[in-house]
Amino acid sequence: MRLANDSITRLQRIGIQPWQLRARDAKPDLPRLIVEDGAGDHLLVVDAEQRRHYRVLLEDLVATLGPERCRYACWSEQADAGLALDACAGAGIAHVLVFGRTAIRHPRLIAVPALEDLHQSGRARRLLWQRITVLMGD
Repeated sequence: MRLANDSITRLQRIGIQPWQLRARDAKPDLPRLIVEDGAGDHLLVVDAEQRRHYRVLLEDLVATLGPERCRYACWSEQADAGLALDACAGAGIAHVLVFGRTAIRHPRLIAVPALEDLHQSGRARRLLWQRITVLMGD
C-alpha cells in the first residue's frame, strides 16, 4: 500500500517518518554465498541435496585438499543475504569451487565439473585434479 503525499506530509509534521520501500536492482551483479562456519580458505559451493547425494565424493575431495582448508557454502536466494564474492578475501577465502557450468566470472571462482559428472566420469575427475593441483600448492 502506498500512502498519498498529503498523508506522508502529515505524518512527517508530527515526527513520524513513514517507512517506504526502496527501489532495488532486479538482479545483483554477482550472487552471494551463504557460508558455513569454519576457517578454511577453500569454499565448496554445493546445496544440501548435493552434499547428501555425493557425500563420499565430497569427503574424498575435502580429504585431498585438507579438511582444515575446506568449508561449504550454497548460493543465496536473496540479493542482500550472505557473503559477496568480492568480500571473500576478508573472510579468509582464497578459492571458491563451483561444481558445473556457471556464467559467473570472478578471480576467486574456480569452475570444476558437475558432481554428477565427477561421480560418473574418469575424464571429469582428471579435469578436477588438474584444476585443484594448483590449489594444493597454496
